[in-house]
Amino acid sequence: MTKQELAEKLAEIYTNSGTIVTASLGVFTFTYGEYAVDKFTPTELIEAAHTINPEVKTRYSAELNAAFAMYRYFKSHPNLFALGRAALTSGKKIKGLSHQLITYGAPGTGKSHGIEEVVKTYADTVRTTFHPDSDYATFVGCYKPTMERVKKTYVLEGKEADVKDDGGNPVFEDRIVYSYVPQAFTKAYVRAWRKMIPGADEKVAPQFLVIEEINRGNCAQIFGDLFQLLDRDGAGYSKYAIEADSDLSKHVAKELAGISSGIPSEICSGKILKLPPNLYIWATMNTSDQSLFPMDSAFKRRWEWEYIPIKDAGKDWKIVADGEEFKWWDFIKVINKYILDTLKNEDKQLGYFFARPDDDSSDKIVASKFVNKVLFYLYNDVFKDYDLPKGFAKQGGGKFSFGDFFLADGKPNEPAVKELLTGLLKPEA
Repeated sequence: MTKQELAEKLAEIYTNSGTIVTASLGVFTFTYGEYAVDKFTPTELIEAAHTINPEVKTRYSAELNAAFAMYRYFKSHPNLFALGRAALTSGKKIKGLSHQLITYGAPGTGKSHGIEEVVKTYADTVRTTFHPDSDYATFVGCYKPTMERVKKTYVLEGKEADVKDDGGNPVFEDRIVYSYVPQAFTKAYVRAWRKMIPGADEKVAPQFLVIEEINRGNCAQIFGDLFQLLDRDGAGYSKYAIEADSDLSKHVAKELAGISSGIPSEICSGKILKLPPNLYIWATMNTSDQSLFPMDSAFKRRWEWEYIPIKDAGKDWKIVADGEEFKWWDFIKVINKYILDTLKNEDKQLGYFFARPDDDSSDKIVASKFVNKVLFYLYNDVFKDYDLPKGFAKQGGGKFSFGDFFLADGKPNEPAVKELLTGLLKPEA
């Protein structure tokens, strides 16, 4: 498509969007990105569209540029790209994607960010994080003591009566009661079924359940019998239903009371559990922690997997030490080669976002953050059981210890940091 044709499409989508300008730019980009992104600048296109229709405000070139950046990111991740395009351009039920997806990679590769770029389109996303103490109750729900404000009563002649103040009004008090408290899975499950519209699947809104750090918990223990639900049929429903325990059954029945009769009665009553096709369970996994709780093969095969590689995010971030700047990406490339050569695997390598500037408007990673986050990780998690790579050698002989990077008052020893980075990145200096 020519620039003129693209400008006409942009003007049409923009002016038909009403007040939702940013969304219209996303729709345009995901619809015509293959013709526009990397071929024309956002400023060129939005100015051309402004010429066609002055209602297109040229000040939104920054938003269009952001849409272009999102398109490039999604394009490099097929699952995310397909989902983003479906979400922004059709508004219909998402088809052709796995209902269970795990994105995995080294720490700092942007796994959570990539998922967030998709799910933030939807206001109703349930998010949780697994950890070693996570279990079925913390994922699904259980009875817990909660505080409830109730009328204060007393018993008179075998009958209960309200305590009243001098004005004849009931007196209330906070009292501990036991009630069923739903957790992430149950919240997402109920919300997904509420969105189902019988006979109009193309209008069903997606519901996401996002699990961060899925491998930091014991998945077999956390999912329990829900594991059976992860097998989906061609329409996206669970192939095999399971019977809910009485507590969960009562809660689901209460939450789905009054739902359309088009939904199976055994679902609405909470008698059985079955995942609907609009419920998407997406998770992240840090490969450096993959041995914390190993996943069995039966669990793994019920998920689609997407590797997020380590790559230059194009931020041009720099490490600043003792008045000198060193390119962050150059450091990542060098240190990751050392990690691979030493450990013989990529699990402990650093992603681009492992460390970042303190201020979003800055491109500088200060020495204190570099020492306390990056070098601490390298010394205590990566090379703790290995000899330090040759790049950690001091100019006067020997290798840097972690303590060498601190002064007596605990502040970073910037000259030492500078010497290390110079040796790693500028060996000829």
